[in-house]
Amino acid sequence: MIDVAATANADGKITSWDFHNYNSGGSGIRMLYDVPGAKTESHNANSPLRQGSYRALAATANQFARESAVDELAHAVKMDPREFRLKNLTDPRLRAVLEAAAKRFGWREIKSSSTRGFGFSVGSEKILSSPRALKFRSTRRPARFPSGASSRHSNAARCSTPPY
Repeated sequence: MIDVAATANADGKITSWDFHNYNSGGSGIRMLYDVPGAKTESHNANSPLRQGSYRALAATANQFARESAVDELAHAVKMDPREFRLKNLTDPRLRAVLEAAAKRFGWREIKSSSTRGFGFSVGSEKILSSPRALKFRSTRRPARFPSGASSRHSNAARCSTPPY
């Protein structure tokens, strides 16, 4: 279980961050955004079972939880997720990777589509000297069932790391 409590002000600065990972490991738990007093912890339970990730790496789960929370904060303050991340990133390499990914993906041209979803994620989990950005696209297709109870999605994902 990963529990995240965070706040941001109306200007889009993250003002608090409290991140707790229970039993799935501390890899990739580091806060990448500039948040004074950010708290991140990995907790192991008193259990006879082995501790750690069972079906995936802890870094993957921690990054997903962190970036999902960042997206929710951006949405709450009605800010573009790319701009929100840039406002809170101070690491020059992570900023450069995010900018390169946005440019390559054509973020400004496509973000306003009503039938497609887009997003970003930044990370530097396993190799600290190798920042990366993930951009993704999700296209919603009309339901094929008369009741409209189901919809189909196609997803594409790409990783980008610009050369240095």
